[in-house]
Amino acid sequence: MNDELRMILEKLAASRWDLIATPSARYLNRDESKEVLKYYFLPEYKYEILS
Repeated sequence: MNDELRMILEKLAASRWDLIATPSARYLNRDESKEVLKYYFLPEYKYEILS
């Protein structure tokens, strides 16, 4: 993971907004894959999976 992505995810994980904090923190802790992170943050990816 590059430094810029790590910095962004750390800021999101530190936010107290569960919708973005939880998946960000889980990815940083290696509890979730990149595919799961895409599902949370990229609406077009979510629709691609569901169709």
